[in-house]
Amino acid sequence: MKKNYNFCKRHNYLAMLLLYFVVFIPIACIRFQDLRNEIKYFVVTEQLLTEKNIFVLKYFSDLYPDKPPLYFWILGLSKYISVTHFPTIAIILGSLVPSLITVIIFYRLILKLKNENIAFTGAFTLALLPMFTGLSVFLRMDMLMTMFITIALYIFFGFYYSWIEINRKWLTLFYLFIFMGLFTKGIAGIALPLLIPIVFLVFEVKLDFLKKIKLHLGLLFIVVLVLLWFVMIYISPNGKEYIMLMLGRETVGRIVSSKTHVKPFYYYLKVLPPMMFPYTIAIIWALVISFKNIKKWKEWEPITKIGFIWTVVPVLMFSAASGKLAVYLLPVFPGAILLIHSLLFNEKIKYREGILKICEILPVIPYLIGLIERKKRDFHSRINRINYSLVIIFCIALGGLHYFNNNYTVEPFLKLLRAHKVSMYNFSDGANLIYFTSYPIKLYGGSNEVAESSPKYLMTKAKYGKNLEKMKYELVFKNKQYALYVKKY
Repeated sequence: MKKNYNFCKRHNYLAMLLLYFVVFIPIACIRFQDLRNEIKYFVVTEQLLTEKNIFVLKYFSDLYPDKPPLYFWILGLSKYISVTHFPTIAIILGSLVPSLITVIIFYRLILKLKNENIAFTGAFTLALLPMFTGLSVFLRMDMLMTMFITIALYIFFGFYYSWIEINRKWLTLFYLFIFMGLFTKGIAGIALPLLIPIVFLVFEVKLDFLKKIKLHLGLLFIVVLVLLWFVMIYISPNGKEYIMLMLGRETVGRIVSSKTHVKPFYYYLKVLPPMMFPYTIAIIWALVISFKNIKKWKEWEPITKIGFIWTVVPVLMFSAASGKLAVYLLPVFPGAILLIHSLLFNEKIKYREGILKICEILPVIPYLIGLIERKKRDFHSRINRINYSLVIIFCIALGGLHYFNNNYTVEPFLKLLRAHKVSMYNFSDGANLIYFTSYPIKLYGGSNEVAESSPKYLMTKAKYGKNLEKMKYELVFKNKQYALYVKKY
């Protein structure tokens, strides 16, 4: 029996690897990078490698304290491995590998709490959430931070439910991964793996467990690591100014009075359900059921408890911050899947058949298969059918990536950019195109600036094209997003 169990586990790990190799890596290789974020990170990485200042980041001539340096070290390593294939390797090392590790740790977490079937189904459900998949093939440090948070929480719940021994080695790893979350993305990376366990213990009425995991020493360990990081910044060029910006604009500023991405408190309550597609209705239903039965907390299964706290705490924490973006909710996804699955597999919960039916209808394919089969399947099979349907949808989407690249990215402009000295009009993100050119990119903010300098070639967003036509510029090439013009003489 044990031999068969181990074989099944190896089979499940192989299935996860195949999913990434067959579906996700091809998407990462074909999809062209986003100009505003991904190519901007390439520019920051280029400057890091050029100036060899690994703790003080720069974006052109400005200090760039927006993000800790770890992610850019990974990008720098990617460029060292291959200059030619740098963008693809960067996405693989910076997003796909952390995504795969997150899914594997998530699988192991459910395996400890339930059984192999639920673990396999849950892991694939997480991996194939369209938003999770999208961020797995997109260059953002949110996925790396989510990986560290997931590992830290896996260790904590391992301590609590006794599948991991509380000893010096595991305690060091627990607090090290919490620090690594901070070192990847900032405050959220440390707040979530601390707040979720603390709130969980409050509900369990076992705050004394914090003494067992030596929270005071763990926090001291993290503080020492932060101080070492700050010392390395301080002794670097522009270090003092960089620290002031980090502690001001990038911490208090973003939390209390962000200048960008300002949204109302309820913003995440509005965007979370659609982000959980095709489990949009399921997450609403799961949260309603959970809050309704909160007084019966002691009767809940561990997987339901963990899923509830892992979902609610991050949503409330992020909602309290001034700056909000939908992608910030990425660390919520594992908890939300735990909560949804714990209730879908609970026969005592009302309306679960109807909820699962809606989840099948949204992606269409599993619902059609159900109509053709006319055979009643168990919940495992039906959820897996949703997952396999999403794999089919992603494979079909692969065929549309070339259309996307040609119509919504700067890829078709690269040949023209390299052949001519092109400036940008009312298009600040265009500065990042320096990554593809051998000349500096000039930015023009208005018609007066253009009239004074009269540059020959101007690139802009397609919606500003008429402005350039009024200034006697002629269209050279455009797609649905961008346009390149030449001066008429």
